[in-house]
Amino acid sequence: NGNIASMSVKELRAYITSAGLKHDDCFEVSDLRARAEEAHARHTDGVKITQGQGSGSSAGKASAELRTERRKFSAYDCALVGQPDVLSGQTAPGLIVILLHGLGSNSDDFVALPEALRLHESMDKPVLWVLPQAPLGKMATTAWWTIDIMQWIGAFQQGQNAIARLIRDVPPGLPECRAAMVALVDEVCKHASGAPHARVVIGGFSQGAMTAIDTALSMPAGGRVAGILSLSGAPIVVEEWAAKLATHKGIHVLMTHGTADSTLPFFVSEWLEQMLSHNGAIVRKEVHSDGHTLGPARVLQAVRDFLVERALAADEACKVWRTQWAPGTCALHATEHAERVRSADDRQCK
Repeated sequence: NGNIASMSVKELRAYITSAGLKHDDCFEVSDLRARAEEAHARHTDGVKITQGQGSGSSAGKASAELRTERRKFSAYDCALVGQPDVLSGQTAPGLIVILLHGLGSNSDDFVALPEALRLHESMDKPVLWVLPQAPLGKMATTAWWTIDIMQWIGAFQQGQNAIARLIRDVPPGLPECRAAMVALVDEVCKHASGAPHARVVIGGFSQGAMTAIDTALSMPAGGRVAGILSLSGAPIVVEEWAAKLATHKGIHVLMTHGTADSTLPFFVSEWLEQMLSHNGAIVRKEVHSDGHTLGPARVLQAVRDFLVERALAADEACKVWRTQWAPGTCALHATEHAERVRSADDRQCK
């Protein structure tokens, strides 16, 4: 990681600590940099997906080869994974999955996940995967918004009351990130043959999970996404989130977290679960015994099941509305702009 060479001693120590490693035995800057490389590997390896981790069926409905291309949406360069006709925007996807990597990592973390899960083999409609890349932050490492690692470390050392106070603050850069992410969702949907927000599941790992939740809850009324994936995440701006859930009651959330997580301790996931559930979200949680990682294969199976369920729920909503209320018009699109309902979005029901 070339960014490590430009970090100050303070930043190196903070980055090392954020990965659950110690630096007490590092007496030279070269020692700190070497330990920071270990920290970087721990951050990224925790979410690396290999082909062997997949849980998808080999007997599929859609067998077209998945391809990867790069495209910019809003402020972010993105890796797109899907079948060629979906990548080009010629075919509308049955589901759009937007996944955000963690602090200090990159969009390559999730590039192998579509092939591993092979959702396209269990669904009648194809899937579009969108993997944005976070920009370089103030610590010369990738970040969606600024995390003051020393402040978080201090809060964890002081105890849960200090952490509870911290997660009420608005981190620097979050409002700008929020606006850019909402715009990204809109632009992705427009590219995907005018797909509605209700075809979108947005999720992420660690800081990416926090950003995904914030984005989903910041979507406009009538623009609710299909679901949220929180992989080893934590709550932030909790008052804002609680207030925004009033317009997103019933939103589906899958949370995963490791009981041995030393970066974002397990109790913060319990706070997040309680806050979401208390304010009307439908939450399920997959707990594992690992640290700050995606966890074992059964976690990926839970992710796969959740995504398939959200896609099927979107399809069913289309069918019910078309049959009972307005033939040719989909309930998922009824609250979208009228022009989109009459044109591109309506193709999702067909």
